[in-house]
Amino acid sequence: TIGFSFLIAIILGPILNNIIGLSGIFWLTAVLGVIAIGVLIKFVPTPKVLLVHPVNETVKGQIVKVLLMPELMRLNFGILVLHASLTALFIAVPIILQDYMGIGESAQWVVYLPVLLISFCLMIPFIIIAETKNRMKKVFVSAIFVLMLMQFLLFGFDKHIVVMSVLLVLFFASFTLLESSLPSLVSKLCPIRRKGTAMGIFSSFQFLGIFIGGALGGVIFHHFGVKGVFIFNGVLT
Repeated sequence: TIGFSFLIAIILGPILNNIIGLSGIFWLTAVLGVIAIGVLIKFVPTPKVLLVHPVNETVKGQIVKVLLMPELMRLNFGILVLHASLTALFIAVPIILQDYMGIGESAQWVVYLPVLLISFCLMIPFIIIAETKNRMKKVFVSAIFVLMLMQFLLFGFDKHIVVMSVLLVLFFASFTLLESSLPSLVSKLCPIRRKGTAMGIFSSFQFLGIFIGGALGGVIFHHFGVKGVFIFNGVLT
């Protein structure tokens, strides 16, 4: 659902921007937040007795220990890089579509929709192979390699719409595979009584990656253009 919410946002964002403008999108976000609070109050059950359960919740005393676990450090860094590269990429791609290819903001969903649907379908068989054939490591590393390779290829083919679309399909297939595999690996690798803390830290690194990708991606684009963003992503990955 997290992945799908992002995909829907990419498609609807440009269309909504054309209808209600950037300020309208912020107002819409505020309204959706209020609705979410209503759903929380009305439909999410409140337990009669509130207990801190280490399997489900973050425990303060465990945070440092969980942060320093080598296996989890790698996965936390992985989700940070994954979302940083994604956010930085979407500083560059809309500009390429508009400035190089003449596809206006309101029409860019025509590119995004097939790219995202094809990439999602492409990812599913590899997830099944990784989980059922016990080949998670090979599939996981291969997805990282493809993610990196696509950045450097986008550097060379950023003015060819068909080639760029194919590269974006491969990027999103790899991204979606890693996006779904990383939380699964965190829950499998961390001790059972530290699972809540581990998932809380993992989520924090995920959103920190979005911040870093947006901030550094913007600075790099300002100084080095879209090609600089692709190099940044490739090196980061």
